[in-house]
Amino acid sequence: MIQGRKLILVLILLVTVMACPTGRSQFLMNSEIEMAEMGSVAFADMQSNTPRSVDTAQTAYVQCVAGAITGILTSQELRPIAVDYWEVELFEDPTANAFALPGGKMGVHTGLLVVAISPAQLAAVLGHEVGHVLARHGNERGSQTSIVQSGISAAQILVGADTP
Repeated sequence: MIQGRKLILVLILLVTVMACPTGRSQFLMNSEIEMAEMGSVAFADMQSNTPRSVDTAQTAYVQCVAGAITGILTSQELRPIAVDYWEVELFEDPTANAFALPGGKMGVHTGLLVVAISPAQLAAVLGHEVGHVLARHGNERGSQTSIVQSGISAAQILVGADTP
């Protein structure tokens, strides 16, 4: 019974820590260089598993708009530490999606160009994605997940449950 109460207490503590508003301070477990390496690996995986667009006009258009967004990231306070330039790829995929990864990697799906029909609309989406990288949201989310998983493992040990 006491072990069950400990488990409940640990879970309540974890949920409280993860859910309570604390401003925008972040708990980050990985360095910028580690995140850039993870971004590069994920991007290479995407490149090997998703066909790239062969439409040179669309590719040039996406790279031009992306260049306008990433070109302003030259000042030291805006440029992520591990990014010297941004690699931009147009993937042949019908979904309306785009992403930016730590390490200066950006992908756009051709389906986004059906929805974002003007350069301003495309720039809004790409700027939003780059904003996630600058705000270190991937590192924050991964760090939170690691903490929760560690807490669950600790709780399982406390109550003597078998770990998966």
